[in-house]
Amino acid sequence: MRIDGLLYEAAVAERVEPELRRLRKAAEGIEAVFFRDLLQAMRRSIPEQEGENSFGGQVYRDLFDQAVADALGRSGSLGIAKVVYDSLAESVAAQAKARALREAAETEGAKS
Repeated sequence: MRIDGLLYEAAVAERVEPELRRLRKAAEGIEAVFFRDLLQAMRRSIPEQEGENSFGGQVYRDLFDQAVADALGRSGSLGIAKVVYDSLAESVAAQAKARALREAAETEGAKS
């Protein structure tokens, strides 16, 4: 393999990896949003006790629910993040590869 080919592959990998990391984080965020909505719906189904409806208590419950939802989203418990990631990863990688190729061609054109 020519050295240019190796440099191209390295440039593509350098471009693709951060894009795939962002996609994974976004997919986990989608799963976390689902879990947060689920937790809120479950809380609404429980009758409130008198005195439980303070502003501080609501803020604490919201923060707790968000922390739990984020942890569950990262864990991939339901598989929503995996499905989203798997369905979009190939497209994201192809777009990043195309950008790297276009930039390489522009760089070559500027050198000529």
